[in-house]
Amino acid sequence: MIPRLSELFESQHETVSSWLGKWETEGLIGLYDCPRSGRPTRFSEEEQAIFLGYIDENQHQAKAAAARLQEETGKEASLDTFKRVLKKSLRLETLPTFS
Repeated sequence: MIPRLSELFESQHETVSSWLGKWETEGLIGLYDCPRSGRPTRFSEEEQAIFLGYIDENQHQAKAAAARLQEETGKEASLDTFKRVLKKSLRLETLPTFS
């Protein structure tokens, strides 16, 4: 089962094994990422909410939503930064593509 899941999620065997262990001990909540230390986020919570609002307006225009927020805030960020905002918002099932 773990090799198949590793292939499906394109993740290491150890990672999938860890996920299953967390699932068994903590249930669904164990699969969420815990907050980590690191540099502060580029965009405030309010700015992230604005970006997500733009995504809600048109899910197929993720690049345009990112460009719009960058223009409004004067802050530059990579598309990966915006992908992280989307992931954090738990909108994985409707994650738009940036291609």
